[in-house]
Amino acid sequence: KKIATEDFRIRYVYEENRGQSAARNRGLQEAKGEYISFLDADNLFLPHTCETFIKTAKKHDADVYYADIRYFDGAEPGKLKKFLLHYFPDVTLEALVDHNFINLLGTFLKREKTLSVGGFKSSYRRADDHYLWLALALKGAKFFYIDKVFGHLRFHRKNLSFQGTYWTETADTNILMFEWLLGEIKLTVSPERFEILRDKIDRARRGWFFKGFAGSLIIKDKSRARKYLREWRAHGGSSFLFYVFLLCAAIVPAGMLSRALSWIRYRTVMRKYEPVSSGD
Repeated sequence: KKIATEDFRIRYVYEENRGQSAARNRGLQEAKGEYISFLDADNLFLPHTCETFIKTAKKHDADVYYADIRYFDGAEPGKLKKFLLHYFPDVTLEALVDHNFINLLGTFLKREKTLSVGGFKSSYRRADDHYLWLALALKGAKFFYIDKVFGHLRFHRKNLSFQGTYWTETADTNILMFEWLLGEIKLTVSPERFEILRDKIDRARRGWFFKGFAGSLIIKDKSRARKYLREWRAHGGSSFLFYVFLLCAAIVPAGMLSRALSWIRYRTVMRKYEPVSSGD
């Protein structure tokens, strides 16, 4: 707010806290330029980011430009990590269903194209960026990958993404999102492609039901965990494993399960990152 009074290029807009999707949509509506990018308060753009994007946009026309990012711990900002993730130069619905490989931090979007699909889903507490990429891909948006690092994203042990509530909220959102996508593709893709996408969506939903189960146990909500587990089996999960997991959830004390799964969650997530070597 103070900087906005000192630099005419910066405009401060106050918004009641209605969630990240609503805030991002407000930014889309308030912006005047052809392109828009998003930078959360605890993340960083690199000095070359905007210049590199502008040079790329002059050479390659696209609706969404996305680049790589690095991660840092707030306690050790000098030690960068990269996510072991494959980027797909040709963005397809199939690839996006398998994984959300586009981090919002490293993107620049054509504002009008983004508004044409309604922007971010305001009712989604999580995965609103994943929804946006799917909605844009459905409308034939052009994606372009820039093989550069555009930003640094802060994470630490207490990040929301390590918490059980994040898993349950993200699971609920992804389940709804994939149900929406299934309805959309029935009307827009060939029967052959629909079958391929439906198989991928079923596998993705099954995975999120299981993550919801684990997240519920982390927050010590065994009743909710059983509901997720029943849905997991109903969507193709193993009946044998269903009874094994159900028995474990029933007989192992909630506190013990929560601590064990929290540790597993943290270790599983951190295994997906590796230190950045010099010059990487």
